[in-house]
Amino acid sequence: MKEKKVSIIMPVYNASKYLDDTIASILNQTYKNWELIIINDSSTDNSSKIIEKWTSRDKRIIKIENKYAKGIHGATNSGLDIATGEFIAKADADDIQRPYRLENQIEFLSKNKDVDIVGGGYELFGNGTDGTKIYHPSNSLMLGWKFISNIYFCNPSVTYRRSVLNTIPHYPEVPCEDFAFLSKAIKKHKGVNMRKILLDYRQHNSNYSNTAKEKIQQSVQKIFEDNYLFFTGSLEYSDIFYKFHAEGDLKASDLAKILRISFHIANKIVRLYDSNHILIKSIYIYSVILNQIIKSVVKHYLRKIFR
Repeated sequence: MKEKKVSIIMPVYNASKYLDDTIASILNQTYKNWELIIINDSSTDNSSKIIEKWTSRDKRIIKIENKYAKGIHGATNSGLDIATGEFIAKADADDIQRPYRLENQIEFLSKNKDVDIVGGGYELFGNGTDGTKIYHPSNSLMLGWKFISNIYFCNPSVTYRRSVLNTIPHYPEVPCEDFAFLSKAIKKHKGVNMRKILLDYRQHNSNYSNTAKEKIQQSVQKIFEDNYLFFTGSLEYSDIFYKFHAEGDLKASDLAKILRISFHIANKIVRLYDSNHILIKSIYIYSVILNQIIKSVVKHYLRKIFR
């Protein structure tokens, strides 16, 4: 059976120190039917020449040269505009993809027709973080609930069906473009994180998450408010909900408010995703939420005791 094509989208800006290792990790994939679309976003270092070296070696590698820098969102969109794959995979220019990443994800999506977006675990390296493994929620209902406040996919581990682009065809022009894109997509498309390490995530001082930290946080807050409005219809108690969701901090006096809001949101998520076994799935997510709420209340008062 012929493998379905995957379009791998990789924006590049001044990544010459890491590009060779990153591109090599994609050539080492056990899944072979892919195109790697590398968007050089007006780099001022040696990135362009490195990309050209690789395009001359493998016809599956395609280079786009953005004459004027468009930023991560614009570079990604430049790649999406020419992508021909049935699946879209994201990749950063400084990470190392595990050889089985694409094979595992395409196999998962092929077996789970109701899931449109799949991410995975990742292992940090660099800046003293070597060996730290991070996993995000794997259950689609839990992921949908958590996604209101922040991104719970590792963006360069994400692969999704092309049909997701029918819901949101481009990444929004905001500092936290991955959260903005995926939080819109996940309202209509089920997402799952595989409980497996799919890439090695490089930590360094020029990580975008470090250089644009304040802008990203402001962007996250705005996207959260949009998500909260979508599920609740108003911003009432949004500050309490965000603190609970993002920091796991909740006062007992706010318990009733958070229970009511959380169960209302949970009901909507279950109905967005499933028409079958609604009661069973509602009970499941209620129990998960209740457990997290109890932990947050305990955490709040332990902080006060030991402060």
